Amino acid sequence: MPFVMHSGAAEFTVAGRVLIARAGQVVVVPPETSHQFRNTGAGRLVMTNIHANDEFVTEWLE
Repeated sequence: MPFVMHSGAAEFTVAGRVLIARAGQVVVVPPETSHQFRNTGAGRLVMTNIHANDEFVTEWLE
């Protein structure tokens, strides 16, 4: 699942690995991989999250 960063910054945790993404970057999460993100910038986080499947299931991680 790709996350296209348009503005701001986000901290992603993907399968236990932490990374920071900023505007102009794309983060790709493999299918069926646990992940989460949070806004770490001073302003608004704007990104496009592409879900290429028929069903969207969310399990909120702490």
